[in-house]
Amino acid sequence: GDFVATMFDLDTRNHDLQEIFTNLHKYWIGYADIDGFRLDAAKHISEDFIAYFSTHIRAYARSIGKNNFLIVGEIAGPSDWIGRRLGKMF
Repeated sequence: GDFVATMFDLDTRNHDLQEIFTNLHKYWIGYADIDGFRLDAAKHISEDFIAYFSTHIRAYARSIGKNNFLIVGEIAGPSDWIGRRLGKMF
């Protein structure tokens, strides 16, 4: 499969991690003029992390004139599960 037991696992519910991870990506948006991110395996990330990251990244992008910044989350699963998961983010 795509995941093995020896892979490093981050605690995405940890607020310090959320802030550090988000600030690191803000840096790259400004430094490298990035227009979007793809969140791979988003179903394995906690909903609060996805909401925090997406909200703060889009706000930062808008603040530097990137009004069409794109964030795509890859989620593979049954459609009813995806609907329940995404519904929590609206």
